[in-house]
Amino acid sequence: MNRSRYLRILWTVTAVCVVLGIFMRQVRQRRYEQEYEAYEYAPPEAEEEYYAGDEYYAGSGIPGVGEFRSIRIDGFVGSVNITSGGDYNYWYGESGETDGNTDFALEDGILTVRQSGVPVTDMERAGTLTIEVPDSICLEDVDILVDAGSVSVYGLYATRCEIRNSAGSIEVNESSVANATFRVDLGDLRVSNMEFTQMEAELGAGNAEFWVPFVEETDLALKTDLGRVDINGQSYGNGYTRDQGLSRKLTVHNGMGNISVSY
Repeated sequence: MNRSRYLRILWTVTAVCVVLGIFMRQVRQRRYEQEYEAYEYAPPEAEEEYYAGDEYYAGSGIPGVGEFRSIRIDGFVGSVNITSGGDYNYWYGESGETDGNTDFALEDGILTVRQSGVPVTDMERAGTLTIEVPDSICLEDVDILVDAGSVSVYGLYATRCEIRNSAGSIEVNESSVANATFRVDLGDLRVSNMEFTQMEAELGAGNAEFWVPFVEETDLALKTDLGRVDINGQSYGNGYTRDQGLSRKLTVHNGMGNISVSY
């Protein structure tokens, strides 16, 4: 069997496994919702529209969004944008509209977003979730799970951040996270100009690109099963390791695809 045919078969098997896993997770989620329908959270409805500056101030449907120190997004289908801004805020859709599938809860400093009823096979119904965090705030914990779609992070400061995307892309820019974990089953990962102490990335099939400041002060463990590793345009085959016993480390494993590190 030639290499190209083997890669096509492996790609197909990987894609089928990802889609099947997402489908089974949604089946379990729907079953859970049916059993506990009486306890389903429903955000309050606003009696009128509220504005912050020139933008629609949606939040949880009431004026004034409370402070939060952690973010949890579970099983979202669509686009997730985390960005720095002037105040705490969050909304669904481009104009702050709400739908019956996305619920917000803010309790004990934890902003939780849950979505139901949007299958991964119906991306036309998928919308955009935006969360704004003040520039000077460092969050304790950010945990994002996306079944299908994209995740974009800009200007995030956090102690811990874990982002998982079953089918789609993850992009992180101009951020600072002490301990970061990124997992993409089928899609690309791009990280640019992010300060970190420990960063781990795991990809099933896709390309991983990193722009790493102070790379000479970073231990590297880069491995791809089917692909190549490039550092500043120089190829190192399918793997590169540099262990100097430093506290700062970048660990990347890719099942099928390339890993590129620039500085």
